[in-house]
Amino acid sequence: NMLIGVLCEMMSQVTADEKERMQVDFVRKQVLQAMESMDENGDKQISKEEFAKIVKNEVALRALDSVDVDCQALIDHADFFFQSDAEGQHFDKKVDFDEFMEMALQLRSTNTASVRDIVELRRFMHSQNTGRNLLLDEMQARERIATQQREVLVDYMELLYEEHQGSAPGGPFHAECLGRGLAGC
Repeated sequence: NMLIGVLCEMMSQVTADEKERMQVDFVRKQVLQAMESMDENGDKQISKEEFAKIVKNEVALRALDSVDVDCQALIDHADFFFQSDAEGQHFDKKVDFDEFMEMALQLRSTNTASVRDIVELRRFMHSQNTGRNLLLDEMQARERIATQQREVLVDYMELLYEEHQGSAPGGPFHAECLGRGLAGC
């Protein structure tokens, strides 16, 4: 009886896996057709602009929804998918169809977070923090230099003031000095 139970469980799992694979294949075909009809330049790559058209395609959205892809999350993450620089200022990256489908299928509500997902998130956060920390260090170094330069200028201005104070009758704001600058007094 135990062997029969194990076999039934295994057959059930194989059936579920095969059904899943067939559904994903169907969705891939539907989305590929939508993509090909909207691929403006024929490069078989999806730009952010072409993505915007795909997510407005009713057939593609229904197909993605049929395998529990969170279409709203897909739209919300578009900037991340097409980000082409480390700072998040440019979004002209293009993705091929397989990469797009992999990203879309990662947004399925039936997916659970794995250790790999957590490690990738940790790596991403670490790289972002490292970049920000380097930028902050650079800004702090520039601030120190600017502070030192300001202190040198203040010392120089005080020196000029003291020199001018001794040579001009009535101090630095003497009427004759106005308009001629310190050099003229």
